[in-house]
Amino acid sequence: MAESGQALCVVNTRRDAFELWNVLHRNLPESEQHSLFHLSSWMCAQNRFDLLGDERAIDEDTIRALLKRGSPCRVVSTQLIETGVDVDFPRVYRALAPLDSIVQAAGRCNREGRLTDELGQPALGEVILFTPEESRLPPGIYQTATGITSTLLQQINEQQLAADHQLFERYFTQLYQYADTDAKALQELRAGFNFRTVAREAKVITDDTLPVIVPYKDGKKSDGVKLVREIRDKGREKFSKYDLRRLQRYMVNLRSRDFLLLQSLEQVRELFPNWELYVLAEGFYDKRFGVILHQRSEEDFIL
Repeated sequence: MAESGQALCVVNTRRDAFELWNVLHRNLPESEQHSLFHLSSWMCAQNRFDLLGDERAIDEDTIRALLKRGSPCRVVSTQLIETGVDVDFPRVYRALAPLDSIVQAAGRCNREGRLTDELGQPALGEVILFTPEESRLPPGIYQTATGITSTLLQQINEQQLAADHQLFERYFTQLYQYADTDAKALQELRAGFNFRTVAREAKVITDDTLPVIVPYKDGKKSDGVKLVREIRDKGREKFSKYDLRRLQRYMVNLRSRDFLLLQSLEQVRELFPNWELYVLAEGFYDKRFGVILHQRSEEDFIL
């Protein structure tokens, strides 16, 4: 990837993204280190938005502007870039993952059909699927789906992967054989009109996290520290839904144990007294990587 002028690499865990970024940073010439980016859910939405940038702001060193100019641009990301992020790379690397995730990553390769060969004719982008030396995967259905994908890929060639419309049918048929689509018996609860229980149990994402406002600022337009100061100065009585919407751009979901650790170190404080809305201390956020915690366990790097 270091030899590729413009490339995206999508990995399965935040640890992999963090470690790969560091390896690439050490191996890139100093003149190109500014064009290496890391994206993960440890970063607040505003931070990721600023790094992606706008290709119309052609003079800025953001991801989209560098891609537009044809300048070196290498991005290491978790799977968050696979949905809702419009970027176009000539080469995409994807760690072995569920088949639908692989296809989503491939959708970031030559997305707008701009690539041409030496004769000026339309050319194809390149998607490279690889298996990391240390296979770290999110648990549960993601891990199961990756195993099914690995088996399917051994049974087909590149042309079938690109053109076999029955491949996804085979993939999902096998996946649903292993996945319990109603582990909480929600259909039975609905049939019994137990809607309150259904509302409590019907969670698409079940995790033990708490949102924290992070002190992200890019030195230009985005400044979460200034925003928190303004809202605190205005006072709790004047806090509005509009203020909450602005703060959400600067929030990161922390695992409960990480939150409790930071709380014990007095590094998270309430936005207002007796409010369950917390602000992270400035020393624990880096705009290149997001929230920084020491002595993280391996499962902290999932997603």
